[in-house]
Amino acid sequence: MEGLEIEILRTPFDHNYLPTEDTRLTTNFANIAKDPAGRPERLARMLDLMGRRAGKLLGDACRYSIAIDIIRINIRFTDISTCWFPMAEMLSTRLHDLIHGRTMPGPIGCNYSSFVRDYDFNTLLPRISRAEASPKERCTFGDLHGLFFKLPFRHHHSGGVIDGPALVAISVGNGRTYRRSGQQHPILGMRYESEGDESLTSRYFARMGLTPSYWMASGSQAPLAIYHEPGDLEHRDPHEMAVLVSVMDTFEGIYRPEIYRSRVPAGALFRADLDNTDYFPPLWKYCRTERDKVLGKKQAEIVWREFLSPNAAALERLMVNYRHLLPAGAVFPNPDLAS
Repeated sequence: MEGLEIEILRTPFDHNYLPTEDTRLTTNFANIAKDPAGRPERLARMLDLMGRRAGKLLGDACRYSIAIDIIRINIRFTDISTCWFPMAEMLSTRLHDLIHGRTMPGPIGCNYSSFVRDYDFNTLLPRISRAEASPKERCTFGDLHGLFFKLPFRHHHSGGVIDGPALVAISVGNGRTYRRSGQQHPILGMRYESEGDESLTSRYFARMGLTPSYWMASGSQAPLAIYHEPGDLEHRDPHEMAVLVSVMDTFEGIYRPEIYRSRVPAGALFRADLDNTDYFPPLWKYCRTERDKVLGKKQAEIVWREFLSPNAAALERLMVNYRHLLPAGAVFPNPDLAS
């Protein structure tokens, strides 16, 4: 689309990392780093734990280290504004072989952070849940977010700036039940299948072109939900899988210790339960209440005020021009929903 520009900025996620003012603070890596007390030691230890975990999955706990860059995706409509908006952040990873002195690329993605998601879940979803939305608003929930996820990738969009596809891993759904399938992977471990209807999260990720697989690696207490493009996991190098599991299982052990640091690992039939009290304390505190009740709402207001509302007409044109990347019938969220 003429007038649409995308850029990426890279920031090392290491002991010197400081979240910036326009970082989405509900994101795992930013939230863990926002407390200045002991920050360098905390981040260095986290990376060390990730590297050791990857090494164990690959057969040698002391052989590898993991390096991470935060990729900031900025977007602007050049015919409207000269200002960039921080659309999303994800991770770019590398695995260092300390014995042979070589570096292997890890997956792009791992964690995906988006301000538009805050708007969707803090403004649109409550309206949908109260039955105030039209049927079209319900069935198109997440379409705009899905488009913004795809546009930065070269295999989706000629103006993309990132080689993909991405892999994203998150926690399994609280209260949902998963059954071990019997399928195994040398790195990802045991596969699980979700029981019951498709979750809201899976429907939301489907708008991004991603489908879920649930895997519990050796040393994990519960499966991760890995979202990927159809058929993508089969072509991934074992080193990429080891990095994905190591990075995201470490984050989830801090974010959701009730599930990922449970004293009782998932069995053949597993129900994810955030009310579980029998778990090892997390390495560092992550305040979910602050994230859900304060920061998420504040970030939803920011994206509406600074990006969605002033660019509404351009965004509607964007969805028309790139309708081939969207589900049929996709629409721009109604501006009236901001009130």
